Amino acid sequence: MELFPDLKKRYTEERFSAREAQRMAEVIAWGPIVFQASRLMVKFGILDLIRDSDNGLTKEEIVKTTGLSDSAVECLLEASLCIGTILVDTETDRFTISKIGWFLLNDPATRVNLDFNHDVNYIGMFHLEEALKEGKPVGLKHFGDWTTIYEGLSQLPEQVQKSWFAFDHFYSDSSFPEALKII
Repeated sequence: MELFPDLKKRYTEERFSAREAQRMAEVIAWGPIVFQASRLMVKFGILDLIRDSDNGLTKEEIVKTTGLSDSAVECLLEASLCIGTILVDTETDRFTISKIGWFLLNDPATRVNLDFNHDVNYIGMFHLEEALKEGKPVGLKHFGDWTTIYEGLSQLPEQVQKSWFAFDHFYSDSSFPEALKII
């Protein structure tokens, strides 16, 4: 396999200590839950609230502001602590945003990828094993009876279309100036 020098180093040498590798393995094992809890912290505006607060927020303040139940907020906060998107001051019980949480909210690629994976890929990926064995996009049946998603783009639900096109434009728009030079 031919690789650029930076990729060769990255893909041919062990990059993680044993502790880091174990942590990464746990992230993989808990990936769907990490994804959904983090996505809901964004969707419900909890990460925004925490980020925008001067001294962090208590669970009670988050419950009052969001209108979510105490148990829902507690579940999301505890998951987010484990994930690393927020931090807690144990003396004041105030939650603040971490660097990971900040990037989850503010990095354009991360936001596009989060929406794309939730709206377009998430349910279909449950059928990945079947798709690989059959050599066709079996998970696509969630949206319609098409050979490829391109056939059904105009028939996808509005939010799925929005996420699809945001993803597509984010990754392809920058290539147009270079392509035009060639044309």
